[in-house]
Amino acid sequence: MKNWFKVLPLVLVLLFAVQLDADAQYYGKKKKKKKKPAKTEQSTSKIPSRSNSTANWAFKDRLWYGTGFNLGFSGANGFSVFRLALSPMVGYKIIEPLSVGPRIGLSYSYIKGLGTDNLVKKVQPISFEYGVFARYKILPIIFAHVEYTRQNEEIPLGAGSRIAVDPQTGNPETLRNQTNDVNIGLGYNSGGDLSYEIMLLYDAIDDDDVFTNAPAVPFSIRVGFNYKF
Repeated sequence: MKNWFKVLPLVLVLLFAVQLDADAQYYGKKKKKKKKPAKTEQSTSKIPSRSNSTANWAFKDRLWYGTGFNLGFSGANGFSVFRLALSPMVGYKIIEPLSVGPRIGLSYSYIKGLGTDNLVKKVQPISFEYGVFARYKILPIIFAHVEYTRQNEEIPLGAGSRIAVDPQTGNPETLRNQTNDVNIGLGYNSGGDLSYEIMLLYDAIDDDDVFTNAPAVPFSIRVGFNYKF
């Protein structure tokens, strides 16, 4: 009996140790099950990532904004004509490289030539225009541009190769003239959310210059800035 009481504490200690080890293994397995790494990875892989395809874009993500500046000069038959124009536009990306949208413009002209009173006259008409355009990115920095524009121009009246002058006031006489333009060209864009661009445009409707009655210069250079193009 005395030997039994001596062994009993050792047996209890061993049983307690075995129980602690079993509990530790049980809770260790339980914690591993809670982590569920495979399921976490699977759920993460199901989260949709934003694609570059415009099919997933909202309407506002398809829009970009731009403003063009147009400079032009021509001269013949004693006339010289300088033009400066501002043309804001809004583009809508049908697909990533292809955009379409409206465009409006306001232009200022400085015309110098002889009047019917044999004096040098200067005319500074203001004109406006509106139209639509399409633009395609051939490369990330190179694009093709085509536009149709309806212009409402203020032009001086002419008498032969001279500017018509009101005999009472001595001022040049002007009128409003509506024309159509189709411009085709290529452009360079610097890239980035805020970018600048340079375009060389060719006027496919090759009418005579209304100011000089001479063949019009069909080429023009337009520079501008874009946002999110």
